[in-house]
Amino acid sequence: MGIFACLISFTAAAQSAPMPEYCSLDYRPFSRPLEYIGFSFDGGIRLLDGASAAVKCDGEVVALPINMEVDNYTSPKRTQGHLRIYFEKQNLPKGKEYTVVVAPSSIAAEADGTENPEFGHDFFVPENLGPMYTDEEDGMVIDKINGLLSSHLPTFFGKSRPNLLVNLNLFSIERI
Repeated sequence: MGIFACLISFTAAAQSAPMPEYCSLDYRPFSRPLEYIGFSFDGGIRLLDGASAAVKCDGEVVALPINMEVDNYTSPKRTQGHLRIYFEKQNLPKGKEYTVVVAPSSIAAEADGTENPEFGHDFFVPENLGPMYTDEEDGMVIDKINGLLSSHLPTFFGKSRPNLLVNLNLFSIERI
């Protein structure tokens, strides 16, 4: 009887619907244009015909994806599926709460074909980000930015302080 119970338990676990274990929106305020939202899953997934998603605010659809795609990463320890949802780049109205919703039967578990139920993730676009605190002064020339994505920042922001829109907690700034 114990072996039979274990087999039933294993079969039920193997046929569980894919549910995300992580969303790229995280739980911080959303403060950039909507362009991409990603979900990660424990196990490989595949995109099904008719897959759909939407961003909603107060129950109304405010954004539909222009593309959805899936890829799977396999490491020696496990396989992780990634659902990527792309939107036409747009600024969402500030001071509102939103939900990204993925429709049922949009993805399936790669292992056994079990389809997903509806799932989503709530996020908030703040009215403003509040004041920026820094010792840097307007007009100061930034010589070098060290930190995450620092090699790409000059492309986006140049070296002039008035164009520097960076979370300074992630970077160290050196003066010339």
